[in-house]
Amino acid sequence: MASFTNYRSTFFCLVSCVALLYAVAVKAEVTTALNYFYSQSPPFEYVGPNGNAQGIGIDAIVEKLKSHNISVNFHFGSINRGLSSLNNGDADFTTAIAPTEKLKTHYYVSSTPIYTATLGVIRLKSSPSISSILELENHQFAALEGHRFKLSQVVQSNAKLTENRYDVVEYAQGINLIRSKRVKYFLTYHSVGDDLDNEELTFDALLSAPAHLAVSKAHPNALSIIEMLNAIDSTGP
Repeated sequence: MASFTNYRSTFFCLVSCVALLYAVAVKAEVTTALNYFYSQSPPFEYVGPNGNAQGIGIDAIVEKLKSHNISVNFHFGSINRGLSSLNNGDADFTTAIAPTEKLKTHYYVSSTPIYTATLGVIRLKSSPSISSILELENHQFAALEGHRFKLSQVVQSNAKLTENRYDVVEYAQGINLIRSKRVKYFLTYHSVGDDLDNEELTFDALLSAPAHLAVSKAHPNALSIIEMLNAIDSTGP
């Protein structure tokens, strides 16, 4: 009888171990890793002091996907390099702010936005506030080099704004120009309500637009990736 009891205990122990191993294997199978391309676009996406991806957008992506067993590997590079990576499959997805119909001919975009991007100016609280980008026609202003500000056709097409624009390589340089009063305004993206780490500064919001996840239609697995991202959107956080 004792031998039968020991046999039964051993049998149930083995069954439990097999069940546990199966559960771990299933969990491993449903955990997916995706590669995300980003460029320098603070405060949403940028390389932090430790060399890792940081920013409001990065945090939103990690939080959203992690809750659905999707891990993200972040890859930084130039726009041209990123476009190539997205097309050949080295990068799986990126973010598109206010995606146009033209962009949608080449990219699938997520059904709902991952966050909202706001374009405006950082200034000293002592400087006059502005409510329109056109007011920058009367002032020299700083902007990050390479930023084309697709959110605003005015910035792209206005010759006077192009003349008044002073490009800086890093976000911190734009802030320093404001604090030293070399320019009054720093045109950039920002998150309304997010502190500027300096009580002398404030942000005037001018335009807002949704930021969607985007997958190149040239990617070998484009349809399965965008379906995965849209499924996440439909189930919530």
